[in-house]
Amino acid sequence: MRCSDDSCNLPYTKPDGAFYVFIDVKLFGMSSWDFVAFTINESDLVLVHGSAFTEAGEGYVRLSFANEMKVLVEAMNRLEKTVDVLTAKKSAHLI
Repeated sequence: MRCSDDSCNLPYTKPDGAFYVFIDVKLFGMSSWDFVAFTINESDLVLVHGSAFTEAGEGYVRLSFANEMKVLVEAMNRLEKTVDVLTAKKSAHLI
């Protein structure tokens, strides 16, 4: 798994016994809804936008890890792909 620990450089809220994690995506300057839509289109990975839960969830996405390890490894690779593409666009001032 390439996108493990902090290698994606995305802050997250560590869960206390839950099977999901909230990932902070504010650094990309887009809504959590837009980040989810981009991730679906770019990497075929479905996340839930944090604003679906509460207004305080805006700027976060939720990733469930209630699945098999091989599925989670693939999800992290797809998330890393999304982060790489958005980081490149941000560096080129395209977002």
